[in-house]
Amino acid sequence: MSADPGPLERLVDQAVFLSAEYQAHFATLVGERDWDVDFQRPVLRFAAGDGSPALELRPHFLGSYAQQPSRSWHWGWDNINGFPPAAVELAGQLKTLAAGAGLPEANQDEIEVPRDSELPFRLTLAAKALTGVYAHYAAPAGGGTQAWLLVEAPELALSEPSIMRIGPLVAQSLQATEISDHRAALESYIRLRGLASRPLPGSEGGLRLIAADGGADVEFDELNRITSFTKVELDPEDRALLAEAAPVALQPLHVTVSPAAAAPVEPERGPSSASQSHEPAGTAPSTPPASHDGRAESTGAPAETRPEASPGTAARPSTADRQGEQFPEQTADQSVPAHSAGERPESSPAEDQPAEGSGESARDEPKQEKRGLFSRLFGR
Repeated sequence: MSADPGPLERLVDQAVFLSAEYQAHFATLVGERDWDVDFQRPVLRFAAGDGSPALELRPHFLGSYAQQPSRSWHWGWDNINGFPPAAVELAGQLKTLAAGAGLPEANQDEIEVPRDSELPFRLTLAAKALTGVYAHYAAPAGGGTQAWLLVEAPELALSEPSIMRIGPLVAQSLQATEISDHRAALESYIRLRGLASRPLPGSEGGLRLIAADGGADVEFDELNRITSFTKVELDPEDRALLAEAAPVALQPLHVTVSPAAAAPVEPERGPSSASQSHEPAGTAPSTPPASHDGRAESTGAPAETRPEASPGTAARPSTADRQGEQFPEQTADQSVPAHSAGERPESSPAEDQPAEGSGESARDEPKQEKRGLFSRLFGR
């Protein structure tokens, strides 16, 4: 762990535990339902299922990750896809916030992503810390491209914090990505959720975490790494501290979904042979969209996804969402073909390593791995 974490590491630490709690709640809401996204409204919609009504969320296009011709992240504020302003408004605000936070990754529109890097996931965590929008959805965009969305809806509001849930989400977060300072990450979660804490008697640097349903004694080592998390009963002093605590108000920026009717969904087409880029596959515009290096490209059918992990596992987000392709005044369809839960996405950066002894060409071709709903919710 870094003794002096940089801006990205500090922002990741601030967001990582609360993000995990939102993602776990999100997973319970949507299960394995079919989904589609329409950026003209804009809305990310999960179909009704299992006795639950359809769920509509407000999506914000954060950025895209393309694996070919080179692995790179492209920020949504550089609107190369021509999305409606409402779809990229938050990304534009994020650019200013990130610059103010001294985040070097915000100094350029496109960033090279090293092999096996968690960078798309970590940039999403940083965006959550800066915007206060703590839920995301990552889903296949076709041709190996992954788009990342921050999402909002009243249904995503969390219930009262619980010690019974905090322990597992801390453990899951520690497995999901590197946390440079466990203590700072836990203190950020305590502040954001309105919990109380106090120094742990008889411990060097430990603290007692206090929630309505109980407490937990947390110990750290000399590098501020969590070494133990032990549930305890609250005493009167703990309850008095909890009564004085209050959560930080997270201000949702956009939760209203436009009542405009969604554009008709086109049937999916067969896969395209076009190289991967930050241009999502989906509906066909009147002219081929330009890739971020200025070359015109054809579009292809979206990759497919399949749910597999459970929210309790340390599945990591890795795929991204599909989008419409034009501004409202243009005639191309703004909706995206619906996806079912039983689909197969493109591989994640951590999954496209060659088998031992394979040749150079094998290393350049991402492997197809089954990654599903919980990978999109938790994945990198």
